[in-house]
Amino acid sequence: AAIRAARRALPGNRLLQQLETCATDYRCLTAQNVFLRRGEGAIPVSPACNAACLGCISEQWGDVDSPQTRLDFAPTAAEIAELAAWHLSAGDPNFVSYGQGCEGEPLTRGAALVDATRRIRAAAPMATIHVNTNGSRPDVLQRLVDAGLNSVRISVFSLEDSRFRAYYRPVGYGLDQVAECAGVVAAAGGQVTINLLTFPGVSDAPQEIDALVGFILRHGVHQVQLRSLNVDPQWLLDRIPQPTRGIGMRKFVRQLTERCPDLQLGNFTRPWPAIQRQPAWASSK
Repeated sequence: AAIRAARRALPGNRLLQQLETCATDYRCLTAQNVFLRRGEGAIPVSPACNAACLGCISEQWGDVDSPQTRLDFAPTAAEIAELAAWHLSAGDPNFVSYGQGCEGEPLTRGAALVDATRRIRAAAPMATIHVNTNGSRPDVLQRLVDAGLNSVRISVFSLEDSRFRAYYRPVGYGLDQVAECAGVVAAAGGQVTINLLTFPGVSDAPQEIDALVGFILRHGVHQVQLRSLNVDPQWLLDRIPQPTRGIGMRKFVRQLTERCPDLQLGNFTRPWPAIQRQPAWASSK
Protein backbone atom coordinates (compact mmCIF):
# COMPACT_ATOMS: atom_id res chain seq x y z
CA ALA A 1 0.00 0.00 0.00
CA ALA A 2 2.81 2.42 0.84
CA ILE A 3 4.58 1.70 -2.45
CA ARG A 4 1.37 2.20 -4.42
CA ALA A 5 0.74 5.50 -2.66
CA ALA A 6 4.25 6.70 -3.51
CA ARG A 7 3.81 5.71 -7.15
CA ARG A 8 0.64 7.77 -7.34
CA ALA A 9 2.35 10.76 -5.73
CA LEU A 10 5.53 10.59 -7.85
CA PRO A 11 4.64 9.02 -11.22
CA GLY A 12 7.66 8.42 -13.43
CA ASN A 13 10.30 9.27 -10.81
CA ARG A 14 13.17 6.88 -11.54
CA LEU A 15 14.61 7.22 -8.05
CA LEU A 16 11.39 5.92 -6.58
CA GLN A 17 11.67 2.85 -8.82
CA GLN A 18 15.22 2.26 -7.57
CA LEU A 19 14.06 2.56 -3.97
CA GLU A 20 11.34 -0.03 -4.53
CA THR A 21 14.08 -2.57 -5.24
CA CYS A 22 16.12 -1.39 -2.26
CA ALA A 23 13.14 -1.52 0.11
CA THR A 24 11.81 -4.92 -0.96
CA ASP A 25 14.81 -6.92 -2.24
CA TYR A 26 17.60 -5.51 -0.06
CA ARG A 27 15.40 -4.65 2.95
CA CYS A 28 17.12 -1.26 3.21
CA LEU A 29 15.57 0.57 6.15
CA THR A 30 16.19 4.08 4.84
CA ALA A 31 14.60 3.10 1.53
CA GLN A 32 11.62 1.67 3.41
CA ASN A 33 11.41 4.93 5.34
CA VAL A 34 10.70 6.81 2.12
CA PHE A 35 7.59 4.73 1.49
CA LEU A 36 6.58 4.82 5.15
CA ARG A 37 7.30 8.58 5.15
CA ARG A 38 9.25 8.58 8.37
CA GLY A 39 12.74 9.38 9.65
CA GLU A 40 15.79 9.27 7.39
CA GLY A 41 14.84 8.97 3.74
CA ALA A 42 17.34 7.51 1.27
CA ILE A 43 18.16 9.58 -1.81
CA PRO A 44 20.72 7.71 -3.95
CA VAL A 45 22.28 10.03 -6.52
CA SER A 46 25.47 8.63 -8.09
CA PRO A 47 26.27 5.58 -10.24
CA ALA A 48 29.99 6.49 -10.22
CA CYS A 49 32.66 6.36 -7.53
CA ASN A 50 36.19 7.68 -7.08
CA ALA A 51 37.26 4.85 -4.77
CA ALA A 52 37.33 1.05 -4.97
CA CYS A 53 36.82 0.07 -1.34
CA LEU A 54 37.75 -3.47 -0.40
CA GLY A 55 34.47 -3.82 1.50
CA CYS A 56 32.20 -2.18 -1.09
CA ILE A 57 28.66 -3.59 -1.03
CA SER A 58 27.51 -2.34 -4.44
CA GLU A 59 30.52 -3.26 -6.58
CA GLN A 60 32.66 -6.38 -6.44
CA TRP A 61 35.60 -7.65 -8.42
CA GLY A 62 36.33 -11.30 -9.10
CA ASP A 63 34.11 -14.30 -8.49
CA VAL A 64 32.01 -13.00 -5.59
CA ASP A 65 28.70 -11.35 -6.43
CA SER A 66 27.86 -7.99 -4.90
CA PRO A 67 25.04 -8.07 -2.30
CA GLN A 68 23.45 -5.07 -4.04
CA THR A 69 23.23 -3.83 -7.61
CA ARG A 70 24.49 -0.29 -7.97
CA LEU A 71 22.29 2.53 -9.27
CA ASP A 72 22.74 2.51 -13.06
CA PHE A 73 21.57 6.02 -13.96
CA ALA A 74 22.31 9.59 -12.91
CA PRO A 75 19.10 11.13 -11.53
CA THR A 76 18.39 14.72 -12.45
CA ALA A 77 18.27 17.54 -9.92
CA ALA A 78 14.51 17.68 -10.47
CA GLU A 79 14.08 13.97 -9.66
CA ILE A 80 16.22 14.26 -6.54
CA ALA A 81 14.43 17.37 -5.28
CA GLU A 82 10.97 16.01 -6.05
CA LEU A 83 11.53 12.84 -4.03
CA ALA A 84 13.22 14.68 -1.16
CA ALA A 85 10.55 17.37 -0.91
CA TRP A 86 7.82 14.71 -0.88
CA HIS A 87 9.48 12.85 1.97
CA LEU A 88 10.08 16.01 3.96
CA SER A 89 6.51 17.22 3.47
CA ALA A 90 5.32 14.47 5.83
CA GLY A 91 6.74 16.59 8.68
CA ASP A 92 9.38 16.47 11.41
CA PRO A 93 11.58 14.65 12.24
CA ASN A 94 11.90 13.46 8.65
CA PHE A 95 15.17 14.20 6.87
CA VAL A 96 16.93 13.12 3.69
CA SER A 97 20.38 11.72 3.01
CA TYR A 98 22.47 11.35 -0.13
CA GLY A 99 25.00 8.53 -0.31
CA GLN A 100 23.45 5.08 0.06
CA GLY A 101 24.62 1.49 -0.13
CA CYS A 102 23.26 1.10 -3.65
CA GLU A 103 25.35 3.88 -5.17
CA GLY A 104 28.84 5.26 -5.65
CA GLU A 105 30.13 8.56 -4.25
CA PRO A 106 27.57 11.39 -4.15
CA LEU A 107 30.17 14.16 -4.30
CA THR A 108 30.97 13.10 -7.87
CA ARG A 109 27.57 14.59 -8.84
CA GLY A 110 28.50 18.14 -7.90
CA ALA A 111 26.40 20.33 -10.23
CA ALA A 112 23.21 18.26 -10.06
CA LEU A 113 23.46 17.81 -6.30
CA VAL A 114 24.03 21.51 -5.63
CA ASP A 115 21.00 22.36 -7.77
CA ALA A 116 18.86 19.72 -6.03
CA THR A 117 19.98 20.85 -2.56
CA ARG A 118 19.08 24.44 -3.33
CA ARG A 119 15.59 23.34 -4.42
CA ILE A 120 15.12 21.13 -1.36
CA ARG A 121 16.20 23.89 1.01
CA ALA A 122 13.72 26.28 -0.62
CA ALA A 123 10.92 23.75 -0.09
CA ALA A 124 11.97 22.79 3.46
CA PRO A 125 13.81 25.67 5.19
CA MET A 126 14.25 23.86 8.53
CA ALA A 127 15.07 20.34 7.30
CA THR A 128 18.22 18.31 7.83
CA ILE A 129 19.85 17.66 4.45
CA HIS A 130 22.58 15.08 4.97
CA VAL A 131 25.26 13.38 2.89
CA ASN A 132 27.14 10.12 3.50
CA THR A 133 30.48 10.46 1.75
CA ASN A 134 34.05 9.27 1.49
CA GLY A 135 35.16 12.86 2.04
CA SER A 136 36.92 13.18 -1.29
CA ARG A 137 35.67 16.51 -2.64
CA PRO A 138 35.76 19.39 -0.14
CA ASP A 139 35.18 21.88 -2.97
CA VAL A 140 31.88 20.20 -3.87
CA LEU A 141 30.92 19.83 -0.23
CA GLN A 142 31.47 23.56 0.31
CA ARG A 143 29.10 24.32 -2.57
CA LEU A 144 26.55 21.94 -1.07
CA VAL A 145 26.82 23.64 2.31
CA ASP A 146 26.34 27.00 0.61
CA ALA A 147 23.22 25.57 -1.07
CA GLY A 148 21.74 24.37 2.22
CA LEU A 149 23.28 21.03 3.24
CA ASN A 150 23.82 20.93 7.02
CA SER A 151 24.97 17.41 7.95
CA VAL A 152 27.73 15.03 6.86
CA ARG A 153 28.86 11.52 7.70
CA ILE A 154 32.36 10.62 6.56
CA SER A 155 33.48 7.03 6.08
CA VAL A 156 36.63 6.13 8.05
CA PHE A 157 38.43 2.80 8.07
CA SER A 158 41.86 4.10 8.99
CA LEU A 159 43.41 7.53 9.46
CA GLU A 160 46.90 6.15 8.77
CA ASP A 161 47.80 6.88 5.15
CA SER A 162 49.04 3.46 4.00
CA ARG A 163 46.05 1.59 5.46
CA PHE A 164 43.67 4.29 4.24
CA ARG A 165 44.95 3.91 0.68
CA ALA A 166 45.04 0.12 0.85
CA TYR A 167 41.39 -0.07 1.93
CA TYR A 168 39.77 2.75 -0.08
CA ARG A 169 42.04 2.62 -3.14
CA PRO A 170 41.13 6.28 -3.74
CA VAL A 171 41.40 8.11 -7.06
CA GLY A 172 42.45 11.74 -6.81
CA TYR A 173 42.09 12.32 -3.08
CA GLY A 174 43.61 11.45 0.27
CA LEU A 175 43.36 12.05 3.99
CA ASP A 176 43.93 15.80 3.58
CA GLN A 177 40.70 16.07 1.61
CA VAL A 178 38.84 13.92 4.16
CA ALA A 179 39.91 16.26 6.96
CA GLU A 180 39.01 19.31 4.89
CA CYS A 181 35.50 17.95 4.32
CA ALA A 182 34.95 17.65 8.06
CA GLY A 183 36.21 21.19 8.48
CA VAL A 184 33.87 22.58 5.83
CA VAL A 185 30.72 21.39 7.60
CA ALA A 186 32.03 22.16 11.08
CA ALA A 187 32.86 25.74 10.06
CA ALA A 188 29.30 26.20 8.82
CA GLY A 189 27.85 25.01 12.14
CA GLY A 190 26.55 21.72 10.74
CA GLN A 191 26.54 18.18 12.07
CA VAL A 192 29.78 16.21 11.57
CA THR A 193 29.69 12.45 12.08
CA ILE A 194 32.02 9.57 11.31
CA ASN A 195 31.01 6.19 9.97
CA LEU A 196 33.79 4.15 11.60
CA LEU A 197 34.28 0.82 9.85
CA THR A 198 35.45 -1.11 12.88
CA PHE A 199 37.82 -4.04 12.58
CA PRO A 200 39.67 -5.59 15.55
CA GLY A 201 43.40 -5.18 15.16
CA VAL A 202 42.97 -1.95 13.20
CA SER A 203 40.39 0.21 14.98
CA ASP A 204 41.82 -0.64 18.41
CA ALA A 205 45.49 -0.17 17.50
CA PRO A 206 46.99 2.58 19.70
CA GLN A 207 48.17 4.73 16.79
CA GLU A 208 44.74 4.49 15.14
CA ILE A 209 43.03 5.52 18.38
CA ASP A 210 45.35 8.51 18.71
CA ALA A 211 44.66 9.56 15.12
CA LEU A 212 40.89 9.17 15.54
CA VAL A 213 40.79 11.13 18.80
CA GLY A 214 42.85 13.90 17.22
CA PHE A 215 40.48 14.06 14.24
CA ILE A 216 37.42 14.19 16.50
CA LEU A 217 38.80 16.98 18.67
CA ARG A 218 40.17 19.06 15.79
CA HIS A 219 36.95 19.00 13.80
CA GLY A 220 34.34 18.98 16.55
CA VAL A 221 32.88 15.63 15.50
CA HIS A 222 29.49 15.18 17.14
CA GLN A 223 28.96 11.45 16.68
CA VAL A 224 30.89 8.32 15.77
CA GLN A 225 28.81 5.50 14.37
CA LEU A 226 30.42 2.14 15.11
CA ARG A 227 29.90 -0.04 12.04
CA SER A 228 31.27 -3.59 12.09
CA LEU A 229 33.08 -4.23 8.82
CA ASN A 230 31.46 -7.31 7.32
CA VAL A 231 34.44 -8.97 5.66
CA ASP A 232 36.53 -12.12 5.96
CA PRO A 233 39.23 -11.14 8.48
CA GLN A 234 42.14 -12.97 6.90
CA TRP A 235 41.18 -11.80 3.41
CA LEU A 236 41.31 -8.18 4.58
CA LEU A 237 44.51 -8.55 6.60
CA ASP A 238 46.22 -10.01 3.54
CA ARG A 239 45.47 -6.75 1.70
CA ILE A 240 46.29 -4.01 4.21
CA PRO A 241 49.43 -3.06 6.15
CA GLN A 242 48.97 -4.56 9.60
CA PRO A 243 49.20 -2.26 12.61
CA THR A 244 50.63 -3.12 15.98
CA ARG A 245 48.58 -5.39 18.21
CA GLY A 246 45.21 -3.92 19.20
CA ILE A 247 44.20 -3.27 22.80
CA GLY A 248 40.76 -4.88 22.39
CA MET A 249 37.51 -3.33 21.24
CA ARG A 250 36.08 -2.78 24.73
CA LYS A 251 39.17 -0.85 25.77
CA PHE A 252 39.07 1.06 22.49
CA VAL A 253 35.51 2.24 23.12
CA ARG A 254 36.36 3.11 26.72
CA GLN A 255 39.37 5.17 25.64
CA LEU A 256 37.34 6.93 22.97
CA THR A 257 34.64 8.00 25.40
CA GLU A 258 37.12 9.05 28.08
CA ARG A 259 39.25 11.13 25.72
CA CYS A 260 36.30 12.66 23.84
CA PRO A 261 33.79 13.43 26.61
CA ASP A 262 31.36 15.35 24.37
CA LEU A 263 31.23 12.65 21.70
CA GLN A 264 28.12 10.60 21.02
CA LEU A 265 28.42 6.96 20.02
CA GLY A 266 25.67 5.53 17.87
CA ASN A 267 24.72 3.42 14.91
CA PHE A 268 22.47 5.63 12.81
CA THR A 269 22.17 9.25 11.75
CA ARG A 270 19.83 11.57 13.56
CA PRO A 271 18.40 14.90 12.36
CA TRP A 272 20.65 17.80 13.25
CA PRO A 273 18.41 19.56 15.80
CA ALA A 274 17.74 16.23 17.52
CA ILE A 275 21.39 15.38 18.06
CA GLN A 276 21.77 18.63 20.00
CA ARG A 277 19.05 17.42 22.39
CA GLN A 278 20.71 14.10 23.10
CA PRO A 279 19.15 11.53 25.44
CA ALA A 280 21.37 10.33 28.26
CA TRP A 281 22.02 6.94 26.65
CA ALA A 282 23.46 8.58 23.51
CA SER A 283 26.21 10.37 25.40
CA SER A 284 29.68 9.02 26.06
CA LYS A 285 29.60 10.51 29.57
